Amino acid sequence: MKHFIRHIITTLFLLTLALPIEAFADIEWHVHAGQSSQTSALITKSTGEGEAFVFDEGDCQSIPSSSRDLVSALTGSSFLLNQSPTSGMVAIHIMLDMNGNKFSPIAGKSLFLNMKIEVHVNGSHNDAVSFARSPLLVTVPSASLSDLLSCAGISRDGLICAYNDGGMFSATGITSSNMTSRFEASLEKQGHIAGGNSKDLGIESSVKASSWHKIKLLFK
Repeated sequence: MKHFIRHIITTLFLLTLALPIEAFADIEWHVHAGQSSQTSALITKSTGEGEAFVFDEGDCQSIPSSSRDLVSALTGSSFLLNQSPTSGMVAIHIMLDMNGNKFSPIAGKSLFLNMKIEVHVNGSHNDAVSFARSPLLVTVPSASLSDLLSCAGISRDGLICAYNDGGMFSATGITSSNMTSRFEASLEKQGHIAGGNSKDLGIESSVKASSWHKIKLLFK
C-alpha cells in the first residue's frame, strides 16, 4: 500500500513538472495626441506584465513642438499593471487631449491631466475589459506634477482624478493619493480621466474639514 501511494505521489509530481509554465504576457502601450486611438501613435512601447511603462525624456522627440513642453513635464510618470486585465494580446492606448502646452479644459475646468484610456485586445477596442482585478496605477512624481500644475495654472491643494462623462465627473472606481513625493491614481476601469481640483470638479474631498481639525488637535 505504501509503495502504491508513493507511486501516485511521484506520478503527480512528474505531471506537475510537465505542465507548461505560463509566461508573463507582454503589454503594448500606445500614446496618442488627441481624443482618438485611430491616429498614429506618438509613443509605442512594450513591457512585461508587472513592468511599468515610464515616460522618458527621449519619448518627447516625436511629440508636436506645440505640445512638447507639456509632454516633457510627464517625464518620469508611469503606468503600471501588475496583471494583464484579460487574455490575448493586450494594448493600452493613452490619448492625451492637449491644446498647445496645456491639457484641454473640460466644462471650463482647468486640468493638470486630461487623457482617455482604452484597452485593445487582439487589435480591437474592448470596452468591457476592466482593471478591477488589478488596478492600473498612474504615478506622477512631484517634480513632474509641479510642472503640470504650472501649465494648468492650478495649485496642489485638493488634487484628484475623476472619470469624465460628458462634463460630469465621478470618482467612483478611481482612488487618488496626493503624497509629498508623488501623485497616484488607481484606476479600476478604462475611460476618460480628468485631473484637477476636487472643488472645481464638484467632488467632495475624501478628508473633510472637521476631520482635518481633529487630526490637527492630535499634534498640539
